[in-house]
Amino acid sequence: MTKLLATLLYAAVFVGRSSVHAYNSILEQEEAGIESNNLKGTTQRELKMSYMNGGNSKIGNYFEKYISIYDRCCVPEFVLGGSRGDCKCPVRTAKWWIFDWYSKWEAKCESSITAKSSIVALASSNDDFSTLVTLLSEYPDLVDALSKPGTFTVFAPTNAAFDEITSTVATLTEDQIKEVLMTHVLGSVVKEADLSNGAAVDTLAAGEQVTVTLSDGKAFVSAAGNNNGAAEITATDLQASNGVVHVIDKVLIPDLN
Repeated sequence: MTKLLATLLYAAVFVGRSSVHAYNSILEQEEAGIESNNLKGTTQRELKMSYMNGGNSKIGNYFEKYISIYDRCCVPEFVLGGSRGDCKCPVRTAKWWIFDWYSKWEAKCESSITAKSSIVALASSNDDFSTLVTLLSEYPDLVDALSKPGTFTVFAPTNAAFDEITSTVATLTEDQIKEVLMTHVLGSVVKEADLSNGAAVDTLAAGEQVTVTLSDGKAFVSAAGNNNGAAEITATDLQASNGVVHVIDKVLIPDLN
């Protein structure tokens, strides 16, 4: 009996170690993209983000890899028990009794995978947002918030948009620049289909709203006071793990008095 119990215990430990090794191997392959050279979802994003082809392709591909992993393995509606045929993580549909691997994967979804496919990661993957990224980097709390799980909408001005107001930015204080940046961020996901003419939406800047205008098949957004005119939304619904990004051709400047 003692010999039998010892044999069973050894077998359990051996299987457990082998399973842990297999799990870690799958986890590493999933993140490395070994089995997903043709990332699902990339085609649609590439159509929406074709203007990014001239940007930093290496960083762009890095973002695409992680947003694909997030889409396939971390999206909330595909939690434990859901259908996850495209995700190779073995714990996507079962919680094995001996190892809490599901929680381990969920922890990665809530931390590294979200951060590497976040709005900040998306912006950093495109050279045309380098001015925006540089300004954001001066405010670690904003970078932190837009890198974590959440439901945000960002109206992202291009470098050309910032170039138009270089002299204005030079006159602003650090607090005013932060307010300008926060005016571009909504605390909820507002996709193209949700935009309605005349809608006024609260931003993360205290007391500041932006107003949406639809005209002649185009969409515009402006800050209260309209100090820099209405910005045209030139690209919509660029998906990140924690929200969406709409590209705009002007910087939104609220009344800073």
